[in-house]
Amino acid sequence: MYATNKFLNLTGAPSYCWLLCIFCFMQNRTDNKAIDWRTPFECLIVSITDISMITRFKFWDYVYGKHDKSRGRKEFPSSSNEIACSFVSFSEYVGHPITYKVPTFETNKIIYRYHMRLATIEPNLCIAEESQESY
Repeated sequence: MYATNKFLNLTGAPSYCWLLCIFCFMQNRTDNKAIDWRTPFECLIVSITDISMITRFKFWDYVYGKHDKSRGRKEFPSSSNEIACSFVSFSEYVGHPITYKVPTFETNKIIYRYHMRLATIEPNLCIAEESQESY
């Protein structure tokens, strides 16, 4: 419980994300001194796991993903084709191995996307304007 609170404090994630934090993909894929510098997932399946995808995002990074409504250009050009999300984990069972698991800021619903980009590097000004208008 203490570790979860500390993790939420360090990442800035809201308290309702505590369960996502506990079941975080990265915690199961990073080595641990208590188990001879092996990963919990490695101990479970008895094979070495690929962790190369972990370096791209960290828990609760502000990211953009493709918006479902952008398919077929139904919303063009009136709204952005991206949606604001926070990275929480990688999908274990949906899509290919580098499919991201992200809750949207609009609904807090978990969605799965394979194309994500970090919002702090190149912000989407259309989404920033929409969020300012809603205040």
